[in-house]
Amino acid sequence: MSLFRTVFTRCSYVVFCTLLTIPAFAATKGTPTWIEPTQAELQMTSQPEVPGAASVVLYHEEIVNDPENSWSFYKRIKILNEKGRNDNTSIPINYPRANVWTNSWESSDYDIRSFAGRTIHSDGTIIPFTGAPQELEVRDNHGEKEMKKVFALPDIQVGSIIEYRYTLVTNFKLNVTYSFIPSWYIQGSAFERKEHFEWFCRIPRVAWTTILPPNAGPVKDDEVAGMDYNEHISFDIANVMPAPNEPQMAPFGGLTSRILFYQTHHDVHTPDEFWKERGKDWSRDINSFAKTSSAITETAAQITASAATPEEKLRRIYAAVQALKNTDFTRKHTEQEDKASGIQEPKSVADVLAHKQGNNVQLNELFVALARAAGFKAYIMAVTNRDRSIFLPQWLTFDQLHDDISIVELDGKERYFDPAEPFCPFGQLFWTHADTSGIRQTATGSALASVPAGTIEDSVTERLAGVIIDPSGKETGGITLVFRGMPAIRYRQRVLRNDEKALRDELEDLLHSWLPGGTEVSSTTFENLSDTEKPLLAHFKITGPLATSTAKHALLPGQLFEVSETATFTASDRKTWIFYNYPQRISDEVVVKVPHTWSVESQPEKKAERSGDNAGYQSFVEVSGNQLTMRRDSVTAAIDVKPEDYPGLRDYFTRVITADHEPVVFSIKPAASAQ
Repeated sequence: MSLFRTVFTRCSYVVFCTLLTIPAFAATKGTPTWIEPTQAELQMTSQPEVPGAASVVLYHEEIVNDPENSWSFYKRIKILNEKGRNDNTSIPINYPRANVWTNSWESSDYDIRSFAGRTIHSDGTIIPFTGAPQELEVRDNHGEKEMKKVFALPDIQVGSIIEYRYTLVTNFKLNVTYSFIPSWYIQGSAFERKEHFEWFCRIPRVAWTTILPPNAGPVKDDEVAGMDYNEHISFDIANVMPAPNEPQMAPFGGLTSRILFYQTHHDVHTPDEFWKERGKDWSRDINSFAKTSSAITETAAQITASAATPEEKLRRIYAAVQALKNTDFTRKHTEQEDKASGIQEPKSVADVLAHKQGNNVQLNELFVALARAAGFKAYIMAVTNRDRSIFLPQWLTFDQLHDDISIVELDGKERYFDPAEPFCPFGQLFWTHADTSGIRQTATGSALASVPAGTIEDSVTERLAGVIIDPSGKETGGITLVFRGMPAIRYRQRVLRNDEKALRDELEDLLHSWLPGGTEVSSTTFENLSDTEKPLLAHFKITGPLATSTAKHALLPGQLFEVSETATFTASDRKTWIFYNYPQRISDEVVVKVPHTWSVESQPEKKAERSGDNAGYQSFVEVSGNQLTMRRDSVTAAIDVKPEDYPGLRDYFTRVITADHEPVVFSIKPAASAQ
C-alpha cells in the first residue's frame, strides 16, 4: 500500500479543533532589535541531542500581522562545524508557505522591509550586515532554473552565531475576504531550541489541523479586544528535533511537524461534511466554466471529424489541447501586457479556446468540455502535487490541491489524462499527479479519490554505446540515450522552461557522473525534441580512458555506465518510507571492440537479483572474438517502500553494486606473437 494512502493511519497525533471568533487586542509593534547571546551560547560546541550537528537554531520566530499586511521572520543560528558554516554562506529569503483566498501569491507579490543581520564571533565580536539581498539564479531539486533572493552574512566562522530578521509586506490589502493564511512548519533541518509563532488574524472562524511531536503544547488563542482583527493565535515550543534526513525521502513538507490553518463554515462540522458539501460547490463551478457552447461543440466536431474509433476521437482532442500554450510554463505577464495583447482573464473554456492558451486548471477544463461535446463522460480531479506534499483530508482547504487532471470514460473504463502537462503522452500522467489523492467530479457531484501509480513501461531509459579501445586503453566512440515516458517529458520540459543548451549541459553532466573520470563528451545532438509520439534521443561522442592496462593485463569495467556507482543506502536502519518519483526501467547495451592482442582471461558471470516486488536486476557480458557486448537491465517497480522493507532493499542494492563493479580481465599478448 502506498505511503500516500496510509499516512493518515500512521499519524496518530493528528488533532482537529475549531477556534471560536473572539475579540482581539492591539498587535505588539516590532520585534526586539536583537537577542543578546549568553556566554554559554558563545562558547557552545555541540548539541547533546544531535551528536555531530552542523548547526543549531537558537531561536526561530514567525509573526503574521494582518492589520499591517506583513509577515516577519527572525532566526538565530549557532555554527558548530565547517559544514554548518558552508550551509549558511548563502541564505535564501524564506517566503511564507501559505494559503491565500482567491489567489496564488509569488515572491514578486512581496516587498522586503526592515532587513537586518549580523555575525557574532565566539569572543563576542559583532560584525553587522551592511548589504542587501541579491537576486541569484539557482537550480531547484530537479535542476530547474529559478531566481531567488539570497544574502550572505559577513565573516561566518565555526563558533559564530548568525542572526537575521526581515519583514515581508504584501502588495494586497489583507481583509476578511482576502487574507493570508499561514502554515507553520515546526521542524527544519537543524535542532531548534526555541520557536515562537504568532498570528494577528482578521479572518473569522479560524481552525487548524496539526501534526506535532509528543512534547508540543497547545496552540493558544487569547481573549483580546480593541483592534482591527478577530483572532490572536500563538504557539511556542522548545527542543524540536530535526526532521529526518534520509536518501530518497518523501517530500519534506509531507513529513514534518506542522500547524495548518483554514477557515471553518457554519454548516460544516466534520471533514466528511466539508468535502461533500464544498465539493458540490467546486464541481458546480467547474461545470459552469466548462459549459458547452456553440464554439466548443463546433470545435469538437471539427477535431474529431473522420475519426474511426472513440479512442482516435479522444486522441485528437488531447493533441489539440496539448498544442495550446500552458501559461504556467511561461513568464508571468503583467496586467498591462495582457491588456496590450487583448487577452483578458477567461470567463469560460470558450475564452481559453479563443486565446489559445491557459493554465493547468483551464486547459484541463477545456479538454473535459471538448470530450463531453464529443459524447464522452468526462470529469475533473484536483490533486495534491506529490513532489510538494501529501493530501490531508483533515486539513479542510482546497488550497492543498495544487493541480488538476482529467478523467474520461473510454470503452467502458475510466482513464486518467494530463492534457495540460506539456509533452505528456496520451493516457499517461506526469509523476507528480500519479499515486496521489484529492477530490474528483462524479456523475452526481464529487468524492474523495486516489490516483493509481504509473507502470514500469511508462518510463524507460535506454543507454546505448559503441566504443573502440586502442592498445593504450583509450576509448573513442558514441553514446545514444533513448528516453520514453517520464524521462522524455522531463527533458523536453527542460527545453521549454529554459533552452536546448540547458538540456545539453544537464545530460553532459549526467554522462560525466556515470563514465570514468577524464572522459570527454562532445557533439551532442537531439532527435524528436517535441514529438511526444516518438522517444527522445540524445547522441554524444566520447573519448577518454576506459581500460586500465599494464604490459600483460588490462581491466575493463563490467558495466560502462556504472563505473562511478556508489551506495545510496548505507545506514543500518530507516525511519521514513523510501520514495521514488516513478516506476522505471533502465536498460544498457554497450558494444566494445578491443585490440586483437587482447584476449579475455575472466569475465563477470551472469547475474540476476530481486528485492521482492520492489526492484529487479540482471546483467551479463557476451564475448565474440575481440568484441564484447555488455547488457544490464534494472527495474524499480515500487515507488513507496516501507521502512520495515529497508534491510532487504539495502542488501539488494549492495549486491547490484558488487555485480556492476566486477571487471572484465584481459591478458595482453606481445604484438609480434599476435600476428
